[in-house]
Amino acid sequence: MDQDSLRALLYRAESVDLDFKREQYKVSGSDSERSELVKDILAMANAWRESTGYIILGVAENKSDLPTVVGITDLHDDAHFQQIVNSKVHPKIDFAYEVCKLDGLLVGVISVPKQKRPFYLPKRFGDVNADTVYLRRGSSTAIAKPDEIAAMGQGEVHRREPPKVSMTLTDADGLDFSSSVQKLVLISFGDIKQLPDYKEPDVNAMYSMLNMHHSTNSDYWREGARYVADKFGWVRATICIKNESRYSLTHCKLEFTAADASGNSLAIRYADDLARAPKHELKIPKSLFEMGRRVDIEVLEPTKRAPSKCIYRIDKVLAGDTIASDAAVALTALESGTMTVKGQFFAHELESPLPLSCSCEFIVEKRDVSFDQLKRMFEKKRRS
Repeated sequence: MDQDSLRALLYRAESVDLDFKREQYKVSGSDSERSELVKDILAMANAWRESTGYIILGVAENKSDLPTVVGITDLHDDAHFQQIVNSKVHPKIDFAYEVCKLDGLLVGVISVPKQKRPFYLPKRFGDVNADTVYLRRGSSTAIAKPDEIAAMGQGEVHRREPPKVSMTLTDADGLDFSSSVQKLVLISFGDIKQLPDYKEPDVNAMYSMLNMHHSTNSDYWREGARYVADKFGWVRATICIKNESRYSLTHCKLEFTAADASGNSLAIRYADDLARAPKHELKIPKSLFEMGRRVDIEVLEPTKRAPSKCIYRIDKVLAGDTIASDAAVALTALESGTMTVKGQFFAHELESPLPLSCSCEFIVEKRDVSFDQLKRMFEKKRRS
């Protein structure tokens, strides 16, 4: 969960879908100590609520003011909580635990999406009774009445309409790829490694006369060839996800690949990895900031068994909202025709992944360029 979403929860009072805990839960010790975690997640999972419920650890409730962030020091992981809870309850509860940073302190966030109920323990554990349906009522935990238990599983989870999610690819101007034709020129320089070194004899002589040091970028022509090939042979694309459902989707993940009309897999790259225009002087290494990756997109390199894959992670998409990726990917095609991007969309509120796809048309031209043509291209650019 990002800091803005977490901070927004602190502006709310405890309720049927929000619980603040000053202390971290116990994952070792007596059954009585460990059962507190089980009881609270049971109560949240069984609660009558409209959206995902949250238990925030390391936050002290303040009845007359906003909650106080006190932080946690015991940093358990999701696997600890999953083992304790789902080894006891029936059926298994879909929930997630993560540690986030807020105001310089660490807090734990347990998110429990709305799902089919009821949940209970077949066997007593610590302070949690067997065959008892606990639920949150307001800001406290109670035991469900028989008529409530009968109504569970027949409520909004089943009446709720199926999710409506779509994906699009947009260019730098925000235009949908499907509404235009993308033009590519696949330029070949032969073996780029065989291009000659770049030299500036006159400039070096001048710097030598002035007793000054000048470092020439000997890879200028090779970098230039890669830059031209990437500039005309790839297109940048931003990934957009639109949630047309009437409810929010949380802890989302989109995985997708690209293929041409014949079903051949196509490469996907980080747009930031496309070659940049070369410099005549020796290039300065990128700073650590420039080398950093945007965290919302991950591109997996192709293997013998799997094509290039892109993974786009989203913390939350509100109902009716459209989210665009911070980072961009780069796409290419080998032949003119239709490119299809197919993927699967995951979210806590979905019982199974949702298939998504979009397509766009490419016109591809292939061209061989000689070294002399490359030089004239950059000389013309330099004069302009």
